[in-house]
Amino acid sequence: ESDLDLLVLLVGPVDPWEELRRIDDVLWHHSQLSGVTVSAFPVSDADFAAPTTPILIRARAEARAVA
Repeated sequence: ESDLDLLVLLVGPVDPWEELRRIDDVLWHHSQLSGVTVSAFPVSDADFAAPTTPILIRARAEARAVA
């Protein structure tokens, strides 16, 4: 269970496991410093534009841009 769920929107094809490997150290470091557990969900722009999974449908409805 995370304190903050972060959808990471990327252009082009996405390998979620590879992207998580790339950002894992940043998330871990932030969690250690702030005490806030962050979960990241890398998603392609195409998948976000036409969501077919419950998590993406909900994200499109509730998401807030942070950068």
